[in-house]
Amino acid sequence: MAQQFLEWLPRRLLDCMADTVFVTDAQLDPFGPVIVYANPAWERVTGWRASEVVGEPLGVAGTSHGDGTERISLDRLRRCLDDGCGFEGEIEDWVDGTAGRTAWRVDPITDSGGEIAGFGFLQRRAPLGSRSEPADAFNVILELRHLLDHEQLELTRDRERVAQTAMHLSGAEGAVVEEHQDGEMVYRAVAGVSEGLEGMRLPIEGSLSGYCYAASEVLLVADTQTDLRTQFGSQASDMGFRSGVLAPLLQGDQRFGVLKVFSSTCNAFAESDRDFVEILAGLLAAVLYRARAYELEAERRHHLVDALPILVAFVDANRRYREVNAAYADWFGWPIGEVLGKPVWEIIGPSAYENVRPYMDRVLQQGEAVSYEEAVRFPNAGETVISVDYSPSLRTDGSVAGFYALVRDVTKSRAADVDFLTGLPNRRRFDEEAERQIEVNRRHGRHLSLVFADIDHLKWWNDAFGHQTGDRIIKEVAGFLQEQARASDLVARWGGEEFVILAPETDLDGAVALAERIRGQIASQCQPEGDGITLSFGVAEAQGDEPSLRNLTRAADEALYIAKNAGRNRVHRSQ
Repeated sequence: MAQQFLEWLPRRLLDCMADTVFVTDAQLDPFGPVIVYANPAWERVTGWRASEVVGEPLGVAGTSHGDGTERISLDRLRRCLDDGCGFEGEIEDWVDGTAGRTAWRVDPITDSGGEIAGFGFLQRRAPLGSRSEPADAFNVILELRHLLDHEQLELTRDRERVAQTAMHLSGAEGAVVEEHQDGEMVYRAVAGVSEGLEGMRLPIEGSLSGYCYAASEVLLVADTQTDLRTQFGSQASDMGFRSGVLAPLLQGDQRFGVLKVFSSTCNAFAESDRDFVEILAGLLAAVLYRARAYELEAERRHHLVDALPILVAFVDANRRYREVNAAYADWFGWPIGEVLGKPVWEIIGPSAYENVRPYMDRVLQQGEAVSYEEAVRFPNAGETVISVDYSPSLRTDGSVAGFYALVRDVTKSRAADVDFLTGLPNRRRFDEEAERQIEVNRRHGRHLSLVFADIDHLKWWNDAFGHQTGDRIIKEVAGFLQEQARASDLVARWGGEEFVILAPETDLDGAVALAERIRGQIASQCQPEGDGITLSFGVAEAQGDEPSLRNLTRAADEALYIAKNAGRNRVHRSQ
């Protein structure tokens, strides 16, 4: 457990701290937590080597080394473990004949999964009358440590966190993240006495920040008024920068700016401060490098996606837009910036949202890809037929972060696939879907059946009541078939008075039962002119290792022919 713990503990950063630091695991019983790390400052204060106490229970190591841990009871640690909150204290003491104060703090340390994995103990000593408040350092440091692993880049937050951490851990009065822009150094994030100065600009020539940036050199500044590397020592001193540490933000051969901590007094920083400010600068530079690479890639991707003639969006788990391409925004008449962050229903309208919501439920709740076609009504538009693919975006733990949506307007193309009289798919559309289902049957051996249906004596109805009545009968029969068929079936108009029902995942017996059910109900319920309408049915199942649509339709058609010659209003199965 200790070795696993050390894998993600930022030891290099803790080694550079002037504050006394040691870390334990979270095991409280039977002897209390075990020490897994102690920094060099702890060794100097206690006179012990870390190797002598690592692996020892806190109760054994702590109470005998004069580091103040005797004040920390196991009961207090248990409460800390339960509520996830740290605690702190302070004592006055004498060290080498000098009166001072030692402030200490204990914080639970969470791992990358958010679980408490141990405790961090930090002590800071200062002369009496001075400020000595140990920061909530451990979770701050660990959060910085995990910046590179974070799924989403939040540069503003990351810059601010680095500035605050650098200030607190060095005991500085202020800290600044400066980045190069248009030949100047610009304040991007500030902490402490620098708050309110965001956006301030410094010249590269003559300033310490500019020198640090241009030379790619870490600077430990004892006194700005006497430092020969700057022309603005007095101005810096007037702003509270009398001494400080400046570290360049470097990643490989790329320079981004400078991380600076400072104090209003001379010689306020030591070499240890220089070392860990340099480490923090390197961490932030890595984040900035990643962000720049991401932005370049995102720009290329946006150019590509914006050129696509389809609508592309990313919707998060709360059903809010996080990314959309230009086509998506244009289609709904919104600027891209106003779409991002808004819930889906607000953009597409409540009516359309109710149509697509079940598909969103499926992709978000089950993490499965979803494809569908749906006729919907968007705001300020008539009915639109959309073809949609949802692809889930999964986090590393398997949970669904959101989904990508590809949307195509197929209204016009589907109009060419729809029978004008009945609104059912026409023969062309049927042929396309049937060929696809035949391929599924061929590859995976899945059942596939076909039902032919023919309106009995339609010619008599046309001759007796006119073609308008015949057309009305065709439309009513089409609606009845669509209503009675299953959701997985495809009902299409074959031509004239003939219809087809393509039944995936259905064997011959199941298709005969389906046809018989429809036949019985339509004979008793469909009476457009007061007289009952009947249908004859022919049923066939795809057969053999190499089934074909031609053979399937021939078999169903022959079965229909037999049903009609046998007296109509009946179902016949292919042999």
